[in-house]
Amino acid sequence: MNLKLENLRSKILPKAGEKLGRAIKRLPFEIRGSLPLLSLENSRTDYDAVTEVSYATSLSAGFDLKAADDLVIPPKEWRLVDTGLRLSQQSLRPSVRLRVGRVGFDIVAELQVRPRSGLAVKRGVTVLNAPGTVDADYQGKIMTCLINHGSEPFVIKKGDKISQGVFAWAIRPLAIAVTDRTRGEGGFGSTGR
Repeated sequence: MNLKLENLRSKILPKAGEKLGRAIKRLPFEIRGSLPLLSLENSRTDYDAVTEVSYATSLSAGFDLKAADDLVIPPKEWRLVDTGLRLSQQSLRPSVRLRVGRVGFDIVAELQVRPRSGLAVKRGVTVLNAPGTVDADYQGKIMTCLINHGSEPFVIKKGDKISQGVFAWAIRPLAIAVTDRTRGEGGFGSTGR
């Protein structure tokens, strides 16, 4: 048994890897564009939200999104909470397109809005449409849709941590036709049912 495994490991797998490498090199390969990167800017003049953006630790995937206004969410209700942020215009770079042979895909950027675990566990408050997706071409305010599942009103003060933002890449197969890539300021269901 060990002799067969060693033969597979030392002779067969390297040869198969070499053949696969040669086959891939013969395929037409195309890369167009650059990896899309997102950045944030203030959406209001009365609140410097950009300076409030922070990661809790050096390995945190999500950064804190904070409330730009005072607000109360009654029990069993939800509200849109302004973060005072929007995606910056530099974020509107095209996606990267990868094509190998007849197969290809685009890599596009998104901002995901996710719940804070502490609010969910301690207060019953979470992001209603979790995770919320903010597409790279969305130009409006970044809002968090919070729902209060608790039995007490949830009081939010300006600057309170309300959700997390995570920058991510999404893969779109090239087979999906997209007719309009401009988004504008429409959000929360603006692209239809």
